Amino acid sequence: MGHEYVGIVEAVGSAVSTITPGEFVIGSFFASDNTCEICRAGYQSSCIHREPIGAIGTQAELARGPLADGTLVATQTETHPQSRRDDAPP
Repeated sequence: MGHEYVGIVEAVGSAVSTITPGEFVIGSFFASDNTCEICRAGYQSSCIHREPIGAIGTQAELARGPLADGTLVATQTETHPQSRRDDAPP
């Protein structure tokens, strides 16, 4: 288990353009803007605008993630964690 987190987006701020409510997303242990030269080179954890995420409580029921467009990655489908296959282990 790492420092990453997952969840369903409840709401987004006016500055967010790539993530929408209802999407199942994965987030990194550092928030990054994904626009600086370092991010564009593929090193988002070294972003010059990075913010550590651990202090915002990503294990809580709700969390506000900074720099959502650069930090969160939406999965291909909208999947709720409680909707599991019948044969999945508990």
